[in-house]
Amino acid sequence: MTDSVYGERRPVYSGTRRVPGLYERDLAGGRVVFDAALRLDGKVRRLRLDARTKTDAIAEVEALRVDTRRGEQHRSPTLAPTLAELAADYLAALAVRVGDCDPKRRRSPRTVADTRYKLDRYVLPVLGNVPGDRLATADVLRLLDRLAAQRLSANTRTGVLSVLSGLLRYGVKRGALERNVVRDVRPRRPPRHRAGDRAALPDARRARPAARGVRRHVPSPRGRLHVRGAAGQ
Repeated sequence: MTDSVYGERRPVYSGTRRVPGLYERDLAGGRVVFDAALRLDGKVRRLRLDARTKTDAIAEVEALRVDTRRGEQHRSPTLAPTLAELAADYLAALAVRVGDCDPKRRRSPRTVADTRYKLDRYVLPVLGNVPGDRLATADVLRLLDRLAAQRLSANTRTGVLSVLSGLLRYGVKRGALERNVVRDVRPRRPPRHRAGDRAALPDARRARPAARGVRRHVPSPRGRLHVRGAAGQ
């Protein structure tokens, strides 16, 4: 039988001291579960803890507070948001940047609308329920396979991947994610060669400019030596 809520939440005490934000309650199956009420990003969130004993619950809620203060929510699986939750915060943050006086931070309404469309249309239906701390390159490849099955153009697929990468970068900066896994999937571009760096070019391309200045002697139709100028002239 699936456990369901049975009793009301009760505050947890350590001796005679109440542990702030920590509660316990009984399920219909007789099991006791522990919940925490923590303020995250200005909002109070209620979280189900993994702890099974009061001692473990007290230690877990304290670890959650420490990770929150340090901005390292990714260290605690309980705090890790799903991509859908992270996307809601990301879109709200982008909307605030519309009309920003700082050109580096400013985002156009069209950019925000396009980001929202790609997230809602392509990304979240596939990855929305995935917790951020469990997102792996296999999930990104699964998304790309879905986009390919829909016969979307290469430009559209690249745009969707860029939007997902922007979402994950936002999560990393917030401390909700440890890294941006899209960077492990994107094909790396070959390094660009600086102008004049002929040593890094293939032999044929490196030799071509040198050959242009070579003066060659070829026999003339009358049997005399005729000097031909630079190759290609």
